[in-house]
Amino acid sequence: NPRASSAVQQPHDVLDAKLTATVTAKSLQPAIAPERVSSSTSLSTTFTDNLVKDNSSRQGRSLQRWLIHSPTDELVRQVAGTIPITRDGRIMLVSASRKTEWILPKGGWDADETKEECAARETFEEGGLLGRLGGCLEPIDYETAKAKKRRLSKLGNGVVGVGDGKEQGNGKSNASGKLKRSKREDEGLLPPLPKRVKADKPMASISTGSELTSSSIKKAESSESTCRTPAPTAPSDPKKYSYVRLSLFPLYVSSVKSDWPEKGRIRKLVDIDEAIKIMD
Repeated sequence: NPRASSAVQQPHDVLDAKLTATVTAKSLQPAIAPERVSSSTSLSTTFTDNLVKDNSSRQGRSLQRWLIHSPTDELVRQVAGTIPITRDGRIMLVSASRKTEWILPKGGWDADETKEECAARETFEEGGLLGRLGGCLEPIDYETAKAKKRRLSKLGNGVVGVGDGKEQGNGKSNASGKLKRSKREDEGLLPPLPKRVKADKPMASISTGSELTSSSIKKAESSESTCRTPAPTAPSDPKKYSYVRLSLFPLYVSSVKSDWPEKGRIRKLVDIDEAIKIMD
């Protein structure tokens, strides 16, 4: 039925425009030319079958892909993920493993997989979702929360450290160091406080939206050529990277699993406007 087909596709057309505008607004200078999200990628049935069969999360960062930002020699971690879109045009978010926040499923891009495979794998591991990938959106380059804290500390801005009982990021601590709920949590924008910390998987999501204040870094990030790929071996201290390059794909959800590797996470279905509000 042509008319029915048109009705199904319409939400995706609206979402494509909103997603492109939102991702562009959160980017620094574009790293590559924008790519239309309407093009799709079909992963092999064998690949998705293996994901479901293995039903486990990857561990460690020995295969992590890195870039080096030439002007500063800073490590840049390459990350891929998705914006899961259901058939009625809503967005599926998942709870972070170590923070009280809703996130898009994403994680480190390894050397033995394509960017598309990484995005699909992370989405299944964290959210139990399978589907068809759209085209890759503009990469988002951002500074990690820890790196930003280090930089501001060097500038003498008196940024508080962890464990001093003061405000930390999106959450707050009382005198005993225990997390207490914020106004955003009471409004229902954040998931419940995590009941346990998953120590077996490094956190793949870092709060986005941090701006790099150095004009030289902004200028350098405007070109893909300013980031070079380092040697195949892992960095001597991969924990000390400062920046992340995130590649996101729309994922048109076709299957929602009740059993998935990180099923301790909570899933939340929201419309596009609420998703933008939560991610902002």
